Formats: sequence, structure tokens, C-alpha cells
Amino acid sequence: MGFFKCLAYMAGAALLAPVTGGASLAVAVGAAGAIGAASGNGKKAAYERGVAEGTKAGELVAQQKYEAKIAALTKRLQDYQNFDKKLVALYAIGLAVANADGEICEEERDELNQFVAGCMAGQLPAKVVERIAKLTEKPPTLAQALGYAKRATLPKRDIDDVIDVMIHADGVVNTHEESFIARWKTMSPIYEASLA
Repeated sequence: MGFFKCLAYMAGAALLAPVTGGASLAVAVGAAGAIGAASGNGKKAAYERGVAEGTKAGELVAQQKYEAKIAALTKRLQDYQNFDKKLVALYAIGLAVANADGEICEEERDELNQFVAGCMAGQLPAKVVERIAKLTEKPPTLAQALGYAKRATLPKRDIDDVIDVMIHADGVVNTHEESFIARWKTMSPIYEASLA
């Protein structure tokens, strides 16, 4: 095969490289090398060696793509798990705030339910729904809720937002809630430092 035919063959493979993940280019380079070497002695052996090298290169590219997909899938699954933990932690914080005065009023309960509904309540895993139900039966204290938050590596700003929403859910900020905010303000620097 002449030089220009080899070049055209490799250019066609290079155009297919994005579609085949580079495997076509690797095979083309190996085959072109084999074809070029085949013009001398041992044409068949050189051709087979070139095809084998191109095949190995293509397999290596396919293996690298496979490993990258596995790594991406693993990260997505970890993110899903972290999402579940964060959702439970946010709910725990919300319950702790709502129960600051010893009673969770209807507006606070609605606010929490809307929060969960906003996070696809109907599509949550059963395990998450069970955790939320247990938390609702026995609302956590601020310290207990912060334990959930810490395990979920929940950022301080998210805790601040949930506290603010829940404090204002019923339109009244009572002395128990003011006390809760004061406790959080003293605990928040320690909490934030524990995440670093």
C-alpha cells in the first residue's frame, strides 16, 4: 500500500476515533505499520505483528474507558448515598428546631413535609423514609441533630437555612426558639471546625 493510501486509511480511523473511543485509530496505526513493513521481507509476519499491536492498543483504550465508567458510576452512587444522609440530617435539624418549645405545630410539620416532598418524598428509598419516621416519633435535640449533620458533612450554611425556615414557619419566634438560635450560634463554630 502506498504512503498516501496509508495516510488516508489513518485519517479515516482518526475521524472515527471519537465514536470508537480511539480504538479505530489504534488499530489503523498498527495496521498501517504492518502494511508498510509488509512491503519488505516477511510480509505476513509483519502484517500480523502490526494487527496484534493495533488490537492491543485498542483493547487498552477500551479498558481505560471501562475503568473511567466504573469510577464515574461509583462516584454517582456515593453522591446518592450522601444525598440520603444529608436529607436525613436536614430533617433532623428541622425537627430539633420545631420541637424547641416541646411541641411541633401544624405549620412546622407542614414545612418539614414540604421540604421532604421537595426532595421527591414519593421516590425516597424505604430506608430514608424509615429514618425520617423514627426521627418524627422522637424528635432529636440540637446536639443529636448535629450528630446527623456531622456524619453527613452538612455545611453550616445549610443548617442555618433550615433553622431560619423552621423558626419562621409559624410566623412567630418564641423565647424557646430564640434560645435555640443562641445555642446554635455558640455551637456553630465548633461544628464548622469539626468538618475541617
